[in-house]
Amino acid sequence: MPAAQAQPQKTTASGQQANLFELQCGRTRVTYSTSSIAGVPQFHYKDATRDLNFSGNQIEVVATSLGSEVTVTLQLLTDTPGIKFTLALPEVILGNKPEVNLKTPGILVTTAGGLVVSPGGKQRQTYKVLELTGTAKAVAF
Repeated sequence: MPAAQAQPQKTTASGQQANLFELQCGRTRVTYSTSSIAGVPQFHYKDATRDLNFSGNQIEVVATSLGSEVTVTLQLLTDTPGIKFTLALPEVILGNKPEVNLKTPGILVTTAGGLVVSPGGKQRQTYKVLELTGTAKAVAF
């Protein structure tokens, strides 16, 4: 799993690249910054039952054709289902605006617990897709 590294604030010919994302879907709220005052990425996840903070190498960032996939582990136990959350994060260029609206999916991935597979087999991962909406902006850290 690659460790998340602080991303320098980027500016392109068409404007500054967003580095702070504040999103929600119902009672689920997600805040992700590509860097921080401490120099490492920060991720906050809150829903009806969890309120969790992650930083640095607790956040997995993978560049894909979707943009960046930003993943954190919400629950990891051997006897119960493991739960991860992945944010599909597009590149956002702000142009001349201080922030832009953003709509993107977040995926809760639940992996069945236990190491024993029944003789009939089973699907290990199930997915719940959240339609997150919010804002993307650039801030100086």
